[in-house]
Amino acid sequence: YDLQNSIGNYLADADGNLLLDVFTQICSLPLGYNHPNILKCVASEEFQMLAANRPALGLGALVDWDDLLKSSVYRALPSGMSHVFTMMCGSCAVENAVKCAFLEHRHRTR
Repeated sequence: YDLQNSIGNYLADADGNLLLDVFTQICSLPLGYNHPNILKCVASEEFQMLAANRPALGLGALVDWDDLLKSSVYRALPSGMSHVFTMMCGSCAVENAVKCAFLEHRHRTR
């Protein structure tokens, strides 16, 4: 497929046809292809630093990680929620949700 010519919810194929993309790269593109605000964010030096170095946050947090979370994902927390688990992709999120469910189940049965 042709990412450069894909736009919104439409994926361009090698022949230039635009196809409605119901797969959205395993649901990792909720805003569609080449969204201007996403492209603006990934052009920032901050994003490039994080993407290029991909920190293993389980081993230790970055010095400004709390500030970064407060200025981004914490602003979208549903009321009553106070914690965030950041994941790299949808499959990571599902895997960790299942792990958390098993851990909570074992915690309750002990």
